[in-house]
Amino acid sequence: MERRRRRLLTLVSTSLVLALSACVRTDGAPELVLDGPARVRVDRLGPIEGPRILLDNGSEPHGVIWSLSEDGVARLDGAQLVAVGSGEVQVVGEWEDQRIEWTLVVELATLLSFVDAPARIPMGSAVDLIVEAHRGDEPIPVGAVQWITSDPRVLRVLSSGRAEGRTPGTVYVTARARGAQAMVEIEVVE
Repeated sequence: MERRRRRLLTLVSTSLVLALSACVRTDGAPELVLDGPARVRVDRLGPIEGPRILLDNGSEPHGVIWSLSEDGVARLDGAQLVAVGSGEVQVVGEWEDQRIEWTLVVELATLLSFVDAPARIPMGSAVDLIVEAHRGDEPIPVGAVQWITSDPRVLRVLSSGRAEGRTPGTVYVTARARGAQAMVEIEVVE
């Protein structure tokens, strides 16, 4: 048993040494390394801060040439990376004879907002509450909405979004759809 264990440790040690030596340059030149995660997720469009590229001695390489694996997700404005659409793209840095890359994933957040929600509703009357959804700058279908009122005795909201003022008071109405939510304050007046 002890002999098998030593043999296994020798195999693991040999494999580890081979794997590490495959990552080290033998010519003594500095090697490119990522100073940050190899996968970056963002939920918005615009300028993106990705991981820095350094040399393994801690200095910054000069003259790195940047490129992207495909168009439509991001673009390069000089040295600035800008997210322009949903998707995944490889960001590639090349310096001397070396290449390093990291992945940018753009998953735009869904934003939900009320459309012309009234601040006040007279007791005994009803209004239709409406929300709209956007992903980035693009409007998207809202789908099914879950309506929640902080006090159904003051304001009742039906599954259709129809809000009925029942008794004087102030409530908060929350709409949830597509993994997002929006809230509005409504006062029911006499």
